[in-house]
Amino acid sequence: MERRMIEIGERLKKAREEAGYSQEAFAEKIDCCAITISRWENGHTPMKAMDIIKMVETLNISADYLLGTENVEVAIEDMISNLSFSNRQIVMNTLKAMISTMKS
Repeated sequence: MERRMIEIGERLKKAREEAGYSQEAFAEKIDCCAITISRWENGHTPMKAMDIIKMVETLNISADYLLGTENVEVAIEDMISNLSFSNRQIVMNTLKAMISTMKS
């Protein structure tokens, strides 16, 4: 199994679960079989372009996220946006210190 397919499957499973779908309900929604969802999530079967389109539309995620090609800045912003203001400040101060150290 190729590592990249496994990582894509892990992101698919996470997004599906966060959207509240079982494998069976998600399969029905995108017109495929639950075993196919399982194979995708475990990295055993590659996805077709039309399947990816159906998945990202149904789960309200980007294809970039699913495929692991998203913009790093956007990904960081998405992670931080769910934090409280004080926790965002902690993250920002930590990043500043890390970047300062890396420049040295």
